[in-house]
Amino acid sequence: MDKRTSNGIKYTEELVNSNGSGYILYPDPERPADQIESAIREIEDSQDVVWIRVANEEDRDNLFKSEVFQLPAVRPLRWYEINDDPTLIRQARRSEMTPEEYATKWVLPFTAQVKAAREAYFGKDLDQV
Repeated sequence: MDKRTSNGIKYTEELVNSNGSGYILYPDPERPADQIESAIREIEDSQDVVWIRVANEEDRDNLFKSEVFQLPAVRPLRWYEINDDPTLIRQARRSEMTPEEYATKWVLPFTAQVKAAREAYFGKDLDQV
């Protein structure tokens, strides 16, 4: 589920400890700084915030990857069958490829090859890795 502030800035939340959660904001590049600051204040005023920050490139890659992993066609696959090459993920995200397009082009057709490569690297019992 997409979480957004009242001014439309997407964010994620993760429980950090008993004091509250950590938040990452994903503003569009053209978003004015005052709107980002307003979104930060909104979260701070309404939540127990341990930390809050604006997403960097790695955060954006991880969000894209998690969206790929959540797709119905990908969800049944094991971690060792999913092509999650960091360079490929970043290129796809920057090219504005959707998670669905990424799964169709780079995950589903390559499950056997990815599994074979990971078996060669980790050994045959991948469920124990």
